[in-house]
Amino acid sequence: MDRLMQKYWVDEKTRCNCFVLFARALSITWGDDPRYWIWHPVRETKYVLSIRSACSSNYIYMHAQFSAQLDSSHVCTCTLSPSTLYSDAEIVEAASLQNVCWLEVHGRLELSHLTPGCSYDVAFQVMLTEPAYGWSVPVNLRLRFPDGTAQARKEKLQGRPTKQWLELRAGEVKAPAQPGGAGRSGELEISLFEYDGGLWKKGLLVKGIKIVPKESDY
Repeated sequence: MDRLMQKYWVDEKTRCNCFVLFARALSITWGDDPRYWIWHPVRETKYVLSIRSACSSNYIYMHAQFSAQLDSSHVCTCTLSPSTLYSDAEIVEAASLQNVCWLEVHGRLELSHLTPGCSYDVAFQVMLTEPAYGWSVPVNLRLRFPDGTAQARKEKLQGRPTKQWLELRAGEVKAPAQPGGAGRSGELEISLFEYDGGLWKKGLLVKGIKIVPKESDY
């Protein structure tokens, strides 16, 4: 797992797997053309799983081969291979929209990576920057499942606050309770797009997509 493309951790409250797909892991139409998009460094926070008194062993095993070892203060240092832990000032890249009429961003996640039985919220993490224009037409948010079914909604960005992170909710996913259950595998497509309104758009910073349990504090 490339830590500048994706992040993985286990939520302390729900014990479910969590993911962030950073902008570099997404498919962005004209994303490599600096006339339309440029890339900016942004800070990403560190996630350390804390386990207080519930463990009977110094070692625990998590879904997807996530492992943790308790130190003397009962705080876990979590590892994957390669490590996906971050320093407090970890820098990732966000995509900054310069000017497009055709806005289209897609991300994909393998459903088998989700914790069985867990309900997830899926949302784009974005920021409106100044100057921002062309957002009077709502953007489309969509989840498309491997069986062809989809969830879709619209969200209007005009009038939303600038210079702070916003979450644009694409939908929710319920991972089947049985690891081998129907709908357990295949790719989930997560999309943000708007190209029917005919407006040129500017001033959107795309950090990534978060997939976290509905009960999570993140």
